[in-house]
Amino acid sequence: MLKCNQCGTENPDVAKYCCVCAMPIQQTITEPPRESIIDLDSVQTNIADSSTNRSYEKPETNLVKTTRFIVFTVGILFFFICVVYAFTTYQNATSASSWYERGTTASNNKDYKAAITAYSSAIEINPRYAEAYNNRGFAYKKNGQLDLAIADYNHAIALNPQLVMAYINRGAIYQDRGQFDQAITDFTKVIALDPRIVGAYSSRGIAYYKKGQYDQAITDFDQAIALDPRLALAYASRGAAFNSKGELYLARKKCIEWQPKIA
Repeated sequence: MLKCNQCGTENPDVAKYCCVCAMPIQQTITEPPRESIIDLDSVQTNIADSSTNRSYEKPETNLVKTTRFIVFTVGILFFFICVVYAFTTYQNATSASSWYERGTTASNNKDYKAAITAYSSAIEINPRYAEAYNNRGFAYKKNGQLDLAIADYNHAIALNPQLVMAYINRGAIYQDRGQFDQAITDFTKVIALDPRIVGAYSSRGIAYYKKGQYDQAITDFDQAIALDPRLALAYASRGAAFNSKGELYLARKKCIEWQPKIA
């Protein structure tokens, strides 16, 4: 009901004039409480923000989960393979070393057949075991199998070009066979690798002497004597070289000069 402001009569809500005094009725519009007003812009913004946040928080797809599982599984397998490889490598190295030691013991006891067997087992476990090839070559030589010995020395040198003993051993076989040029090449390599090895100079000197190159032989014997003044072989070989040159007096003189050092 609408109340007339002039006479106070209550009129129907739809009335525009009072039914008693015929005066216009002014309708009072009541403003809704402020807290009930809705800010549509804010609502739309909040809805957009919520939608944006939910887009980052949506659950993982099956593809992402599968990819993560595969990566994790591959990582575990790779780690396991590395562990197994490291363990196997260590075990093989230990086994090869064990056979190598057996071969060395047998060789020291002059049981060269047993040494060959042991070194062969070491090589089977570790085909890159240069020292085992070298030592088996020495056992072959002692067993009279010179071709097999040279083959092992060649293999040892191919695996480790710095392995001095392989050159010394191969050069000795070449020298025994009368292959003096090959022997000189090997002994020269030994000297290049380690100039302090006396035997390389004396052995190369003998090879030069056998070839009739007496001056080179004397030079090598001098160097061997300088490194080891008590090396009787070098004195004797040098004397033989002087004698072969027709310098017998000089040969005797050198022997007299050095005699106190080998007495």
